[in-house]
Amino acid sequence: MLTIIKEEYSYYRLKESVGPHVSRDGKLEYSAFAGGYFDPQGGTMYYLTDWQGNNAVVADNRGNVVQETTYYPYGEPTVEPSGQRYLFGGKEREHSGGRNAYDFGARILTPYGNWSTPDPLAWKFYPISPYSYCGGDPINRVDEDGKDWVENEEGDINWREDVNEKNYTSVLSENEIYRGTSYKRDKIWMDINVRGNSESGLMTEFYNSNGKMTYENNTPWIDVAVEEMNKDISETGDNPEILKYFDYTQLKGTLASQTDKTAWCAAFVNFCLENSGIEGSNHAAVYTFKTWGQSYSIPQFGSIAIMNYSHVGFVVGRNKDGRLIILGGNQNDAVNLSPNSTNNVLKYVYPTNHSASNISLPEFNLRGRSIGVHTTR
Repeated sequence: MLTIIKEEYSYYRLKESVGPHVSRDGKLEYSAFAGGYFDPQGGTMYYLTDWQGNNAVVADNRGNVVQETTYYPYGEPTVEPSGQRYLFGGKEREHSGGRNAYDFGARILTPYGNWSTPDPLAWKFYPISPYSYCGGDPINRVDEDGKDWVENEEGDINWREDVNEKNYTSVLSENEIYRGTSYKRDKIWMDINVRGNSESGLMTEFYNSNGKMTYENNTPWIDVAVEEMNKDISETGDNPEILKYFDYTQLKGTLASQTDKTAWCAAFVNFCLENSGIEGSNHAAVYTFKTWGQSYSIPQFGSIAIMNYSHVGFVVGRNKDGRLIILGGNQNDAVNLSPNSTNNVLKYVYPTNHSASNISLPEFNLRGRSIGVHTTR
């Protein structure tokens, strides 16, 4: 990362940070580590902090004091140091706009003892100025970095600006879990709205240290299948939404592909796979999936269940009585979710080069008669 820093003498110097290594004007200035830094000119240096976490002393590896700093309440040094700049609260002191300020990451602490921008949680502390550092009590309080991830009782993970690794035991309730500055987990989404788009599938959620959550869909074929289901597709005799599925099988262009009375459950599965970048069986015959992909002995989210009554569909959950919930086509003449007994499953298959997760199947409040030969043609 390249940043321009305006120095005291009204000229610009180029500061380049590469991980812990910082150089200015192309020359290594120092390499930081927890509790100190390596100075190319003076060797290894260590911080000694006071009760507030301020760097009060810098000592070399022989114990000699290289720099000593004392502070006024809001961080101004009693004597301006000439050495390293990580001082009050362990934060970097930069000279910008004709004044010194501390970079606390989320906000800048000015030499007047106030933040440069308002507190994003000011609505919680309305009696206190949103620009106030430590609520006006810098002697007895310190301002931690905050902004860590917390999982609530419902399993939702939120970026909390009032929580960090030092205070979470006293801040969080017994039903909340501290997840740190970054966290990763697998979670099943079904029709979740993300910035106006519906997302479904087995997601790997990445909770990043910048406060942003990103995700990766490990079962994109389920996302395609849910999108199709949301169209309320059902047979009309020649419904084009169903006939398009045959284009992904050997029936493309044949008379059989011109009517939705032709069994189309395998065609639906092939359509979903191909439209997520995965080669299917390319055949409308159900049992061609017996030799396709990789086999599993137990149902995995996103796996294809091959039934003993010549039907295929995607496993997406269970209901309360333990039956599988199958997302498929040609189920009661439509694309829908339907219960199915595990006793009817011959085999579970999963795309090659994709890894299934051991995550538990979600529970659906879906009952009724199981699908069978008479409801899937």
